[in-house]
Amino acid sequence: ILNKLTVGSRVGMLEFVDRLADIALGLTAGNSILHILQVDMGMGFKSLFAASGVSAIAFSLASKGIVEQMVGGLMLQAWDAIEVGEAVKLGDGTEGTVKWIGLVETEILGPDHVPIRVPNAQIFGKKIHMYSKVSKSKVNQMLRLSYGDLPKLSSVMNDIKEEIASKCSDNMIGEPQVLLSGYEADHIAVSVSASFDFKPSSKEYAETKQTMLFCIADAIAKNDVHFALPAIQYETKKTVGIFE
Repeated sequence: ILNKLTVGSRVGMLEFVDRLADIALGLTAGNSILHILQVDMGMGFKSLFAASGVSAIAFSLASKGIVEQMVGGLMLQAWDAIEVGEAVKLGDGTEGTVKWIGLVETEILGPDHVPIRVPNAQIFGKKIHMYSKVSKSKVNQMLRLSYGDLPKLSSVMNDIKEEIASKCSDNMIGEPQVLLSGYEADHIAVSVSASFDFKPSSKEYAETKQTMLFCIADAIAKNDVHFALPAIQYETKKTVGIFE
């Protein structure tokens, strides 16, 4: 079982429980044998265990991290938390396709095709976005428009909605939403969103998102509206010198 888990092969629940029972029976039998030997040899084994006590404590402290990784790997294998081939996003922001699940770590192939190895203790018990299990998706985009274009706001918002509705209608669920989100200190916030009947990890999602961004650009250019640049605040400090 250690060999399979280490190289990343999947171990089923029944096989996992069966092997776990074998290990438990082996430990029980070993304990019985040690008990018999201890009776026969008396203080010899007691002295041996006493001498190795400090070493055992040091080893347990040093191997704590490894044990946590192994427990995390066993839990991922036994409870089917994630599957090989799934598109996921971990709680720390790591995302990609699961290549294999090992005993100590899991390898994820990122969007740039660079393999990322993540310790299992950082996966088990944490939030995981299961993109492969989602059948629908939503594209969101927040716009920062200039206050100088406030009179054109209603027109550009209507044009953005019409552009997206006409060019991204395939697999769209409902209508696109173009809403005024608020008046911020340095820009007007407008949110654009649309829902679709395909997975967020699919090729259709990436292509549709790109088309939506082009639709927004066309509507912005048509109405001669400008994006607002982030305001930069400078803080100056006056240094007072003390002379004696």
